[in-house]
Amino acid sequence: MHRPRPFPETPVKLTNLKITPKLGILVGVTLLGLCAAGLLAGYLMQREMLNACIETKSDCDSTSFSVEGITPWSYNSVSWMKGS
Repeated sequence: MHRPRPFPETPVKLTNLKITPKLGILVGVTLLGLCAAGLLAGYLMQREMLNACIETKSDCDSTSFSVEGITPWSYNSVSWMKGS
């Protein structure tokens, strides 16, 4: 008995696809690119912050790069909620 192959013999072309799979591919590739750009930006930011720390010869532990240093309003809102 002849078993059907899991993949068709002829390759699938983008011109033969309907609009829904084309949009799905476009969105998927776009999200993949955005994730890669975010990872690259985070890596470059971390490297730049460490280089700045080394240049100023200050304490370069990872706790000094906290969220409060990036967004100062968060520290003020937390201290306001604690009542201090």
